[in-house]
Amino acid sequence: MANYIEAWKAFRCQGNEPEATASHILAQPLWPKHGDLRILDIGCGDGHMLEAFLLKLGSMISKVYLLDPEEWILSEAVKQIEGILPNFKIFTQVGTADEEGLDFTRHVDVGLAIHIVYLMSHSRFRRLINHWHSRIPLFVVLDAPDSVFSQLWNMTAQDYAVRSAKVHNYFENEKNSQLTIQRTDFFTHVTNPFTLSSPRKELVLSLLCYCRYEDLSEDVKKKVYRVITDHSEAEIIKCNCSCYEMIRR
Repeated sequence: MANYIEAWKAFRCQGNEPEATASHILAQPLWPKHGDLRILDIGCGDGHMLEAFLLKLGSMISKVYLLDPEEWILSEAVKQIEGILPNFKIFTQVGTADEEGLDFTRHVDVGLAIHIVYLMSHSRFRRLINHWHSRIPLFVVLDAPDSVFSQLWNMTAQDYAVRSAKVHNYFENEKNSQLTIQRTDFFTHVTNPFTLSSPRKELVLSLLCYCRYEDLSEDVKKKVYRVITDHSEAEIIKCNCSCYEMIRR
């Protein structure tokens, strides 16, 4: 959508997604408990998500590897996290999860793939999982099947809804004896955009719908309002996320 960057940045200012996600993942059994950690963030975006991990882990981290297909986004991520901790190194690579991301796994202790799988074709996602290095945990986070995002995307962004559904189906039905997969769910929240003034209201709605909100028909807008209302408590929307922690033996 034409207003994606604006919508994404507006959404970031209205919720607790990075902090809630980091808290949940760090409490999971497969997260490495030793120091000198090397973390790979696949599809790192603007760095706010990884920043939450750095602030919680502190000096336990020695190196971070940032991967994103957009060079300018990598630059934003570096600006966001550099200087947070003393004596840790940042490595960047322009590339995709199933190619350069797999090369990076040789150098890390743990990988993060947070809210990126709906941006990948299912074949590329399968390549990432099937070629992930052994004994390195990978945490894949996406919206739960009954989340506000999933319900909205079924109306407004069906390609993303289909990709997300395929990932859930893959993890829930994967019988490969070489993989250990565990799912846990958690909540994040974002301000109900209908309590905001324009243009922030329309930007947050665009990110939730993953299309330019103003381009939707009046009938679809009414349905969007009902879905958001169903997931709202007071002035916030509860967003149900699924975390799949995976390791190849």
